[in-house]
Amino acid sequence: MTSAKKLFCVAALLSLPATFVTAKIGGRHGNFEYNFFGTFRPEGFFGKNTVHLNSNNCDTNKIFYLRHVVDLSAEIIQHNDAGTAQPIHFQLTLRDRANWGNSGSVASTNPQTIKLGEAVVGEHKHTFPRHIFWIREAWMKLDIGELVDIPYQTKLFFTLGAFPFELGRGISLGTAYAVGPGFLGFLKDDIVDQYAFGGKFHGELLDKRTSYDLYAAILDCRTSSIAEVGEKIRGQEYGRLDRPARGFGHIGFLIAGRVFWKILDEKKHKFTIEPYALFGHQPEQKVVFRGDASGRLGTVGLAGEYSGCHGELGFDCALNMGSQHVRGWDKNEIKLYTDKTTGMFSLINNKVYNAPSGTSGRKNIPYTTSDNTQDIISYALRDAKQNGQKIGVSTGGTELYNADDRFRNPYTNKFQGWMAVIDGCINLGSPDFKACVTAGYTSGDSDPHECAKDGTYDGFIPLQEAYSGKRVRSAFLLGGFGKPRRVLTRYTNINQRRPAQFNNPISGFTNLVICGGALQWTRMFGNRKLKIHPNIQSYWLAQPDLRYDAEKGVTCCEFASRHTGVETNLFLDYYPLPNLRAFCVTSVFFPGQYYTDTKGRPISTEEQLLLDKQDRTGFNKDRVPNSGDDISYTLSGGLEFKF
Repeated sequence: MTSAKKLFCVAALLSLPATFVTAKIGGRHGNFEYNFFGTFRPEGFFGKNTVHLNSNNCDTNKIFYLRHVVDLSAEIIQHNDAGTAQPIHFQLTLRDRANWGNSGSVASTNPQTIKLGEAVVGEHKHTFPRHIFWIREAWMKLDIGELVDIPYQTKLFFTLGAFPFELGRGISLGTAYAVGPGFLGFLKDDIVDQYAFGGKFHGELLDKRTSYDLYAAILDCRTSSIAEVGEKIRGQEYGRLDRPARGFGHIGFLIAGRVFWKILDEKKHKFTIEPYALFGHQPEQKVVFRGDASGRLGTVGLAGEYSGCHGELGFDCALNMGSQHVRGWDKNEIKLYTDKTTGMFSLINNKVYNAPSGTSGRKNIPYTTSDNTQDIISYALRDAKQNGQKIGVSTGGTELYNADDRFRNPYTNKFQGWMAVIDGCINLGSPDFKACVTAGYTSGDSDPHECAKDGTYDGFIPLQEAYSGKRVRSAFLLGGFGKPRRVLTRYTNINQRRPAQFNNPISGFTNLVICGGALQWTRMFGNRKLKIHPNIQSYWLAQPDLRYDAEKGVTCCEFASRHTGVETNLFLDYYPLPNLRAFCVTSVFFPGQYYTDTKGRPISTEEQLLLDKQDRTGFNKDRVPNSGDDISYTLSGGLEFKF
């Protein structure tokens, strides 16, 4: 038995005693009904080559942990005097989740900027070293007709608080508002640590066959204090040097609506369609700096589900609209500079030099207040035409030149991506044994910020998505955190195999073509149930990896194959008791020619800084865990007890 399997077995045995502690409390007092319920799920995970697909990274290509997830819920329902309606329905769910032996995995603060003198030197955050419960879900549902004492012919409800809401399959809009770092159950409900706060109207249009939802949520609010409104983050924007404060009105919100229409609602045949639409506004996005862009995303789509005597069929398709406005920006910052000869620190202007580009001995201009140097730099004409140009001479006689990329003019990207997925199952002799197939396409595009000019972005943009398949499920490539990523490549010349800078990684359900199949087998052994679900899926890039010739300013032929790989996985669920599930998920990912063609790419800047954070040696020639094309393996499992 391998070491990974031994560790997994130990984890399962350690988890057994706690799962049989059961409790269920519920009852009724007057017009109030109350229920208490929850979930306890201990689980373990082992993975090899899960991110970089590189076996040559020695001991840095494997991960293992044991963890638990505890959800405790309370439900209160108020009945009317006749007992025929429920005017108020309230639910609260608390969650605790942590990796065993790692107190820093419980929760952490938001990153806060660190400033040294006039230089921003990084961000700081810290973890909570004690187990805590946080509010995962808290909502109140009101029956409008009962509250206003008007006998509506159709029902109308209003829900307010934090609760799950998604459109279609949860691709265009999912429930993953705040998710945990990685997941094992491979179900959307498992990974969401907190739902977004908002409100929803739910009602019937003509009869019970047709209903609708109108939903609104606040996703990001930067107006709740004077400190947030007055935070100086806009000084580098064109025309905002003397008005650097954020200002009022920076609230990111979402509005969505859908209609459920039961076209068929018979005992053996059911068919429901769901047209939907959403609009999301985010006034403070990040391209290079926080707040240097704003976006408006619109999506319209249609989903449907059919079930009959011999099988099932479902689909979801959507189209993006809207745009992102990237603000004109002065990229000169006061940076902390370390002299490689003396090791001394100093403050410099990182986008202003003492000589033009290509000059020997060219150096950054130090930050100083002893003469008019900073005034010349600050009041320089902000326009991309001034890049590389001389901007003046200080009173000390120093000539000042802009960097070749100091200024970025404003531009707008229009969204026009789209996606479509379809899957179905057919019964093989009985409903307990099914064969399933799936196919999907999500459009992709190259990096929209490669060139600072107006353009279109053809890649599909999902919102809060954590889609991993429905009838054919993915345990590896789709959804989740820390899975292998595709990159938006930025090449300076067609003859260069290595890019001049780090790539922009992407993950999730975008820029993908999917084709796969699965079997679903369910067997009852008395009152015990066994479910076996093997899957296989193949993936391609929707948008090819292209080479860019900077000298000619044109995009050339494909650099890498579109085939990213084949994933096989096996889901096993065994229910020794109706409320106790033992599960095991295995996956093997065979990288395609795409990863072979792009082998050796460096990791992202953010990941490199994270890995280097604890290094005190000053040695910068150590091996970088670049991407490879080796097979990846994962094994996870545990127990889930619901009470």
